[in-house]
Amino acid sequence: MSYHTYCKKVHKVNLFLTFFLITLILTPLIYLRGFLASKTYIMFGLVVAALAILNFFIPISDKVKGLLFALLPATAISSLFIIDNFALNKHYILFFTTIMIALYFNKQLIMIFGAFINIYIFALYFLRPTNFLGAEHNIPLFLTVYSVICGTLAALYFLSDAGNKLILNATSKNRRHKSLFNN
Repeated sequence: MSYHTYCKKVHKVNLFLTFFLITLILTPLIYLRGFLASKTYIMFGLVVAALAILNFFIPISDKVKGLLFALLPATAISSLFIIDNFALNKHYILFFTTIMIALYFNKQLIMIFGAFINIYIFALYFLRPTNFLGAEHNIPLFLTVYSVICGTLAALYFLSDAGNKLILNATSKNRRHKSLFNN
């Protein structure tokens, strides 16, 4: 399987994961606040879903498409931190977006995504520290959250190198085996 074919499969997975994250965000909001009070969030979710579908079908490079698949929910969650009160589940969802980018096994994508996440984290801390970290927001708590996310991105960066080599090695072996059978 070529890297391009692998990316096509990951795009499908990330499209599904985006829909799953939207559902994961909207379901508790609708349950707790009611449908009418959640209209803004529902519209927000529909826009993210539409952008994810557009990203899936638009003919752009796999790297850009992969970056957009991870940035869509990360940006949406970061926006929710600004407009909504603190909720721990948003941190989990933001953290989950790092896994969405790691599925591509591309160090460059992880670096670019990490830059965006760093911008989001600092912006959230300086713009809405209570919404981002809760009522007990302080520098040690911020550093803990920041270190965990950066540490995870660093680990995924190194894992992606190994994963990418495995994919390329498997592709090479597959081609060799096919050439042996064709001769």
